[in-house]
Amino acid sequence: MIQTYFTEMPNMECRKVTPLINPWTDEKGVEHESKKLEVSFDTAECDRVVLYDKNMENESKYQRGTIGKVVLRITTESTVKNDKNGRPYSAEKTTIFIEDFVTKKGGK
Repeated sequence: MIQTYFTEMPNMECRKVTPLINPWTDEKGVEHESKKLEVSFDTAECDRVVLYDKNMENESKYQRGTIGKVVLRITTESTVKNDKNGRPYSAEKTTIFIEDFVTKKGGK
């Protein structure tokens, strides 16, 4: 079962954005690339938070010093799998990505 949630983190200041490109080869020998942006933010309490944006076209949104609201998409996936002895177990996967970065009016 897959569930998706959205949450907001207000007053986040963008500090740095780094494009990440990760080439990899699957078990059939087919080459792929995983692309995402690594974005560093500071909270109002000056805590550093690093999040990821799958949309490489959003790189220009993340300018150093820009303050705004980060909208996060949190996806959880629960499945039942079997171990090598055939015993079932619950496998869970959670992913968190930036859905949007909404800047304050009048900000940078």
